[in-house]
Amino acid sequence: MIPYILAENPKIQRKKAFKLSKEMMKGNKWKTFILDLSFLGWELLSIFTFGLLNIFYINPYKVATTVELYEVLKKQIISQKSEYYEELNSLELINTAVNSGSYVKHH
Repeated sequence: MIPYILAENPKIQRKKAFKLSKEMMKGNKWKTFILDLSFLGWELLSIFTFGLLNIFYINPYKVATTVELYEVLKKQIISQKSEYYEELNSLELINTAVNSGSYVKHH
């Protein structure tokens, strides 16, 4: 989960990011492995399409699934108030986006 933690808070210390990732995955490694394994059939099917299925369907689906997993694990860590859980908020990203003008508020 380190890439997602760093994307949400680029200024986090390396040690804290590793600690948070480890805490998030505690008790969830097997479930994550099974989740990754569920894409095996799609990967095999992609061979017959010379990788096109992988480019247009499988990779975006896998990334979206992993991001959703991160969000679920993040909520779990925040609700448990684990060590360094304050580092998981995305306020820094929102503030950066608002200041740069790229943030669009949806009603």
